[in-house]
Amino acid sequence: MNDRFSFARLVAGHFRLVTHSLLHRRLRAGLTVVGIVLGISIVLTLVFLGNGLQKSILGQLQQFGTDLIFTLPYDASNPFAQATSGGKFTEENAEAVRDVPGVLAVMPIVSSYLIPANFRGDEKTVSIEARGRDLIQLFLVESLGIELAEGRWMADDDARELVLGATIAEKGFREPVRVGDTIDFRGSRVTVTGILAPFGDSTRDNMVLMTLGLFERLTGVRDDYSGMLVKVENGRDLEVVGRDIDEAFSRERDLEDYAVLTPAASQQIIGNVVGTVQSALFLIASVAVLVAGIGVMNTMYTSVLERTREIGVMKSVGAKGWHVMSVFVLESMLLGGLGGLLGTLGGAGLALLVAAIARAQGFGFFSASVDLATIVFVLGFTMAVGVLAGILPAREAARKRPVEALRYR
Repeated sequence: MNDRFSFARLVAGHFRLVTHSLLHRRLRAGLTVVGIVLGISIVLTLVFLGNGLQKSILGQLQQFGTDLIFTLPYDASNPFAQATSGGKFTEENAEAVRDVPGVLAVMPIVSSYLIPANFRGDEKTVSIEARGRDLIQLFLVESLGIELAEGRWMADDDARELVLGATIAEKGFREPVRVGDTIDFRGSRVTVTGILAPFGDSTRDNMVLMTLGLFERLTGVRDDYSGMLVKVENGRDLEVVGRDIDEAFSRERDLEDYAVLTPAASQQIIGNVVGTVQSALFLIASVAVLVAGIGVMNTMYTSVLERTREIGVMKSVGAKGWHVMSVFVLESMLLGGLGGLLGTLGGAGLALLVAAIARAQGFGFFSASVDLATIVFVLGFTMAVGVLAGILPAREAARKRPVEALRYR
């Protein structure tokens, strides 16, 4: 019992001594901690945003249902391919997929086509989505569960009609857009026939959906699809049909790169891309912490030099070498741990702030996912680096002879 009491008093005394030292040299200690905080917070912001992006994309893919395959005219494993490839699907590519055994229907997609729209004198650039009218019920309603809050779908592929997402109808223009209102696109007036039910996903809630026929008349663009949704017959294995679609694409001369995304392939690609990015970020974080550890070591060497007489007093009253060493190791560990704690809090807060701002600007796929495992790892790692950085200065302090230390000025 006495041994436990003595050990508790020793630890408490060490903490009082270390706290007094850090407060006495708070400017130097603060700058050392800031060096750790900056590196950790910036990298963790990217890590938490990457986690959120992965979950957001996987959530989007799960909405495709169990009977859909998504195809893209570029390599989906390359995160920059969509911006640089310039790939597209044509009607010939769609016909090749329709001939694949097990394919029930193919819906060509036009997405994110920017076009100016004018509503009662308020002109905005909106992002157009276009689908074939005859396939809306089969794909959007039955497979994706997209419903109308009010109004109706477009009458046919030639009608000058469209459907709006809940957010863009309410907030996209100065005045809310209602069913029956008309919007001007390049001099052509198009009637709003329906408003979609809210999704809670700003990408869909800002959707301007029209038929492929109307899109072609407004823009003059034909046979330029940014993707295709493929509905598979009941009882068919999506992975088998996906491989057959891949083979059909490989025989198409106008396709250089493409992706056939079954649910399993989608999750694998997203996991690989995000995992690679996160591994690189963790490597950068490790380097940042190690650099900060050098700063901790430099601080501790300076502290040992300044406190030479104090070390002499401690030893002259009976302190052992390991007592002195433990004081400096504890101090360096606290510097590393405090930097790691503030860095994780800063990284989590910054990630949540960036995600909130992005969603407010209409980028619904942005989200932040703060996980406890990453926080615990970072805290442990920064404290370990602090301990390692303090060992050499602490050893030097422990080796000082009391007489020489007391004479130091």
